[in-house]
Amino acid sequence: MFLNNSKFMLFHIGLVVLNVLLFHLIGGKATLVSPIFDLYILLIFILVSMSYGIFFSRKTMLILILTLFYFSIYVVRYYFFNDFGYKNNYELVRSSRFIYYLIMFIFISEVSINRTGTKVILQLTDFLNFSKLFFYTFLFSYIFQVVFLGVERPKLYSENNYEIPSLLILYSIYLSIATKSKIDLPRRSFVSLFVYAASLVSLSKSGVLEAMFVFVKSRMKTISVVNISTFVMTSIISILTVYIIFNLRSSGNDFSEIDRMLFLNVFISVVSEFEFVEYLFGKGLAREMPLYSCIELKYWATAISEDFSYCNATVFHSFLLKSLYEFGVIGTLLFLSTWFYFLSRFYGLSLGISIFTIIFICSLSVTGFSNSIVIWVVFLGTIIDFNYRDYKDEY
Repeated sequence: MFLNNSKFMLFHIGLVVLNVLLFHLIGGKATLVSPIFDLYILLIFILVSMSYGIFFSRKTMLILILTLFYFSIYVVRYYFFNDFGYKNNYELVRSSRFIYYLIMFIFISEVSINRTGTKVILQLTDFLNFSKLFFYTFLFSYIFQVVFLGVERPKLYSENNYEIPSLLILYSIYLSIATKSKIDLPRRSFVSLFVYAASLVSLSKSGVLEAMFVFVKSRMKTISVVNISTFVMTSIISILTVYIIFNLRSSGNDFSEIDRMLFLNVFISVVSEFEFVEYLFGKGLAREMPLYSCIELKYWATAISEDFSYCNATVFHSFLLKSLYEFGVIGTLLFLSTWFYFLSRFYGLSLGISIFTIIFICSLSVTGFSNSIVIWVVFLGTIIDFNYRDYKDEY
């Protein structure tokens, strides 16, 4: 086992290198490395279980059971009570990935909180060193691709809409630990520069919004004239930056013609046909969408079925739109509130808010909560030799 030494840091470096090689040598599909991060989360699950012992509070056990029960209702509904006649087990599994990540985080974070003994999986200094190397690699790689290769949207091992959120989550964890433990204080501004620069160079609209949120959050510890002014100015800069990025990437097209607006318009059209109970609980897992919507989104629908006669809410790209379609308002709120509760329970309220908001912003545009490329660093934070709750929230 990789316990009490720097081998686990080397493992994480190897993980990144492997993903980079696979992504650039095999074909560059956006989610190509997702199965590797799925296995990484499973590895964390095994290590935590073997190292810390298993113990749950009654409240956590109750939430876990209720979550599984609520989700199982949708699985039963998919197999026995649907009326669309198209059962695709692959699409069912793909639509269920988000619950796998949530259950795994509940288990891993709860075991880590209640751990006994002195075993350590990842030393604090190893985590800090890996984080800085991760930040530097992203910026240098992005700049090299833009300047020397003429790449408009640089990427390291996936689409940068997935990479930037994971980068900012890791930075938020790094910043929180460095602040609370008084480690690397002189270097924090230097590290911050690399992270924010990489977010800007990515030309990811959601990535820029996430970075601006992290910047404001890290400076607004109290309500004051200076902090409010900082928030207002940063908001204005964020809007202008996103507008500039849109103009750079739109090739002169109108705002309404971008793909995310098309997804939103089709979503609004589809849900306008919902019955009241469907607004509350959704259509169900991997539920077939109306044929006209599949035709309108046929460029993306053909990835689900070749003749786009069947498509599901995956074509919306946005996890939030997909969740609202499949689980309705109540299901989506239950899922989001459960994530928020356990993130805040493990990481503390302040850092929990930061991590949750970054993933939430990402989920407005892409898969967010249901993508291991985005959230793998949330699991990395659970094996560090650091108790976030022992410190007053300073970040």
